[in-house]
Amino acid sequence: MENYRNDGDRPDHDDASRKRLNSPPEILAGVSEAFYREVSALQSAKTPATELVQALDGLAERVDRQLTNPYRGRRVILSLPLPQSELALTQVLIDLHSHLAQGYRSVPLRLPGTQPDTEFELVVRAASGAMRHLTRTLLYTYEGYRAAPERTWRDVHTIYDRIRRLQLQNSPAPRTSYTLAHVYKQSLLLGLSGPYELPFGVITSIVAHLPAWSEHAQLTTKLSRGAERCVFMIDPTLDKPAVPLLSHAVAPQFGEHLFFDTSDLGCFLEAQAEALTKAFHWDKDNPQHNFFQLQRLDMLRSLVRRWKTHRIRSSRRRRCASYCEVVFGVQSVCRSVEGGAPRDSTRATPPNHWRVSDFSDHGFRLTLARFDARPIDVNELVALRLVEISPAWHIGLILWARTSGPEDLEIGVRTISRHARPVTVRSLSSTGGQRRQRYSALYLPATDRTGASLILPGGAWDPDRAFAMKDGEAEHRIEMKRLIMATPAFEWFEV
Repeated sequence: MENYRNDGDRPDHDDASRKRLNSPPEILAGVSEAFYREVSALQSAKTPATELVQALDGLAERVDRQLTNPYRGRRVILSLPLPQSELALTQVLIDLHSHLAQGYRSVPLRLPGTQPDTEFELVVRAASGAMRHLTRTLLYTYEGYRAAPERTWRDVHTIYDRIRRLQLQNSPAPRTSYTLAHVYKQSLLLGLSGPYELPFGVITSIVAHLPAWSEHAQLTTKLSRGAERCVFMIDPTLDKPAVPLLSHAVAPQFGEHLFFDTSDLGCFLEAQAEALTKAFHWDKDNPQHNFFQLQRLDMLRSLVRRWKTHRIRSSRRRRCASYCEVVFGVQSVCRSVEGGAPRDSTRATPPNHWRVSDFSDHGFRLTLARFDARPIDVNELVALRLVEISPAWHIGLILWARTSGPEDLEIGVRTISRHARPVTVRSLSSTGGQRRQRYSALYLPATDRTGASLILPGGAWDPDRAFAMKDGEAEHRIEMKRLIMATPAFEWFEV
């Protein structure tokens, strides 16, 4: 996989390429169809393998020059659901890279198992191209919070299985400094990173680190079991990256399985997160710096949870056919929990527009028709209540998001409190000429598992200022002990 970056100043980003990105969906679909016809013509003509790979390399360069590189150079931070124009453009890129992958994929599968060295080199070129474009297909899919196209992961596994049987997995991938095995590991890490649980754009940041991170993950046919290991089993018959192999599960007894051990990588990232935590300094004059540092820390912690130990669901999910009311943002959540109407009516979704698909003791899975959706993002603070069942509000965070179809948006909400109450927080001192300010905040009482905590609007906290909290008629000074989570919209502290 390539190290994606901002390519906005590349010389091949001509005006025609930029105009093409802003074309109507039907024009973009025509561009995709033209490339598809070229790939299909090469395959149907039974083009010799060498000529086919060379032609596909040329087509891939044109796709990069005309669409992929300009697209990556114009990336902007968006909220969900994505605009139709963005969805149309990413669908074109998904289709193009899928077509190219299928063209390359035919070469390793067409050649016999015993070939001269020159033809083995051709297989390596084709396998590398196929995996590269399949991984790009997955990346654009995950960036749009969509389900991976059918058979994509099966194709990735099939190609690598063929390469491994030819004992070519340690061959250098063309135009890179790593092997085909590392290309495959990067694809697996992309799929196992929890892309639907990441805020918009974070998956692109992860991709930039995968070439280095893949060095710390191991592919093996020998099963290393233990409570301290995080091992995945790769089943090429399943259309998914891999399945967790839990310590209490029965080891597979059939066939030769390939295992993917990410334990060392999880420990490596955990050490990076600890170092970043110790070195972090809150810069009150540079909130953007604070945000990106905290976003990186949150990204590392999220990956540690996935790649160091397996998560085991501890509560049963139950189906539900009810509807709920959902409110977004600290101010609106505080107002709703207090009993009033949300101040920001644009961020409050009317009742009965969210459908509860299922729920557990820890959260809810909700579906909303896209044309009713308000802009949201993963990790956003929400309050919800089951309209037909109880007036009580559940405070939670959007844990994941996914587009379940062309018209629907699906989200998972992790409940963080059922007994939160609105409070007022004010600063006791002013710095830099700033006036003392008051903030609507949310107080989360201590539970058996967590201490008491406080959620403030984004940008409210300042390490040089003292705060007091008014809860009802009583007011007392508070100490922010530990930052639990920070986003541009809110800051969550243990108090």
